[in-house]
Amino acid sequence: MSGLRRWLGWIAPFVISGGAFAFLLTKVDARAVLESVPGSAARVGLPALAIYGAVSLWIEALSLTRLVGGSHAGLGRWTCARIKAASYPLQLIHYGLGGAALAVLIRRRSGLALSDAAGVVVTIAMLDLAMLLLLAGAGAALLATQAPALRAGVIGVVCIGIVGGGALLRAPVSLGPFERIRSLSFFRALRTTPWRTLLAVGGLRLAFVTSFIGLGWTLLAAFEIRIPLGDFVVGFAAVALIAALPIAVSGLGTGQLAFVEIFQHWAEPAALLAYSLTLSLGLILLRAGIGLVFARELTREALASTREGSS
Repeated sequence: MSGLRRWLGWIAPFVISGGAFAFLLTKVDARAVLESVPGSAARVGLPALAIYGAVSLWIEALSLTRLVGGSHAGLGRWTCARIKAASYPLQLIHYGLGGAALAVLIRRRSGLALSDAAGVVVTIAMLDLAMLLLLAGAGAALLATQAPALRAGVIGVVCIGIVGGGALLRAPVSLGPFERIRSLSFFRALRTTPWRTLLAVGGLRLAFVTSFIGLGWTLLAAFEIRIPLGDFVVGFAAVALIAALPIAVSGLGTGQLAFVEIFQHWAEPAALLAYSLTLSLGLILLRAGIGLVFARELTREALASTREGSS
């Protein structure tokens, strides 16, 4: 039974991605999608992807160094960049696999317990979520369809929720029945990392999320899709959250379906699908290319970890 469950776990993301694309193709003509890709897509997209790839990987390295490197001098920025890049191939298949691979590599390079290394990965993921929500709140504040008081209220609620959630995790009082959840080792880094370090890493993650949204905004010009900035930020953040759900292969299918549905008022479905596919495939090729350079390292570390676990 466990073998069948594991097999279903592996095959389910491919089925969901394929099903999402099959549903989209009942609404959008495939030839129209291909015709909607402009010649300028490569001219604009390739330099933007190259810049994003370098900037995002460097931010990842700085984030890991801040959270781990302070107490483990051997885990420098270059090493952190390499182990993050080495996790990309598995991340393309499943976000959870990429996170697990990164935790294993952090453990083996830093000497941290695996639970603590996983806690570092979880901390970065939680900060990314918080920064994405913060930018979505800021985007909502720019929506022209809302009254100023409502716009201010939206961003205020988001900020209070983020700060309140962090304070709750670190509160010096018992949370009663929720204390067991808060005390999980996964949340140890969020609970024990000094506020100054958390704020610094939060700033780095804000830059990371902003660079991702900036990449998406840059590519819009090549497709001549005009979406108001506030609406784009809010919608793009929602698409990113949906695509990040570990239910599809690298967010393929689910991300495209969400993008077409959210932005259907600003462009034809074929153009929206062409844009979303171009962006997703560009990111996949970028990360696969970076990951291939470090694939040997990931394989060596993963195999060594497997041998240790079986011994």
